[in-house]
Amino acid sequence: MRKDGEKWTLILVRELCHSPENVLQALTVPAHLRECAPFEADGSLGTVGTTVKLTTVGVPTPHVTETTVTRDDAPKVLEYNWGGADVRWELEAFGGGTRLTL
Repeated sequence: MRKDGEKWTLILVRELCHSPENVLQALTVPAHLRECAPFEADGSLGTVGTTVKLTTVGVPTPHVTETTVTRDDAPKVLEYNWGGADVRWELEAFGGGTRLTL
């Protein structure tokens, strides 16, 4: 966790055995998102300016929010806003796979 004034940022880092390109597909392509995210998307999260509806899954009452992709520097950085929070994914080639930072 990092604190900047009154704002807290949660940072999670995972090392994955897949290439940055494959990890980025899992983060942006609706069919792949379904496999690893707590939401489904009605469109790709891979293009800046795109607005996509995200619907939570695995909850008693699904929650639908709209998000707009604010940065897509494939395959290194993906940013969007979800539920009022900024989400930033950083992908770095690491040991034959990817170091993924959220």
